[in-house]
Amino acid sequence: DTLDARFALRAAASPPEVVVVAVDDMTFDDLGVQWPFPRSMFARATDRLHRAGAREIVFDVQFTEETELEEDLALFDAIGRAGGAVLATGESDAKGRTKVLGGDENLREIGAVAAAADVPDEDGGIIRRVGRAAGKLPTIAVRVAARAGRPVPRDAFGPDGTALIDF
Repeated sequence: DTLDARFALRAAASPPEVVVVAVDDMTFDDLGVQWPFPRSMFARATDRLHRAGAREIVFDVQFTEETELEEDLALFDAIGRAGGAVLATGESDAKGRTKVLGGDENLREIGAVAAAADVPDEDGGIIRRVGRAAGKLPTIAVRVAARAGRPVPRDAFGPDGTALIDF
């Protein structure tokens, strides 16, 4: 409760260099498309973000199942043209390997990495902490920080493998 009260008192601030492209109810109406979106739509978004100068592209969408080959290749190629991306997943094996876009070898080929999208369960549904990894797979936050040249040291996380999010 104390932590929630302290964060509520702080002014909301977003780094000006971070842009979030969110999908919500209005997105479906605006685009006239239902979920799941064709991967070519994500490919076009990737190309546009890259042309706009995005330093890092992060998808909090799981791409572990094959769809149509042409669609899958459109996204794969766009991520390669962009110099890679961080791609979320909730599935990895005991060694941290994933099946994102066909597997980790494919991701390496295009400069991409998979990252765990798991977040710790919290009371009231408010996410206050971020994990270092889910099993052997680093979380999105850890992967993005490392790719941005600001790796998070292991000791930044407590014994439970989590750290408070500094909103």
